[in-house]
Amino acid sequence: MLLAACADSPGGPIPYNVALGSPDSPALVALGSDYKIAPMDMLTVKVFKSEDLTGDYQVDLAGNISLPLVGEVPAANLTTAQLDQELTKVLGQKYFEHPDVAVGIKASFLNNFLLDLNLLFALDDRGLVDRLTPLIGIEYSFAK
Repeated sequence: MLLAACADSPGGPIPYNVALGSPDSPALVALGSDYKIAPMDMLTVKVFKSEDLTGDYQVDLAGNISLPLVGEVPAANLTTAQLDQELTKVLGQKYFEHPDVAVGIKASFLNNFLLDLNLLFALDDRGLVDRLTPLIGIEYSFAK
């Protein structure tokens, strides 16, 4: 018969009596004006004098945002300025005489993913990330 039990003292190489420092504070990373919108990004759309259309919209996996009245609008691979122009055009065709639209990035999924990828590179000693990045369709280099 084999019995398992907890030891009366901690084991292994982990030091248990060392105080941990505080976690790193979150860092804001500015996106360039040429940043292309990616699936899963969270966008802020503001339409002047239209509270029903103003709000936060997440880009779906197909690369679209879904707006009331308008329906689905392709957003992936556009800059915020290009999406602004597209929404202005679409809203101007049917709903507003001279729409005033502003588009911004509230949260960038791809940017967060790349920050996490940096951490993986730092911890990866078997080259798994080098084999993973082509499979998910991104080009990425990291100075090791």
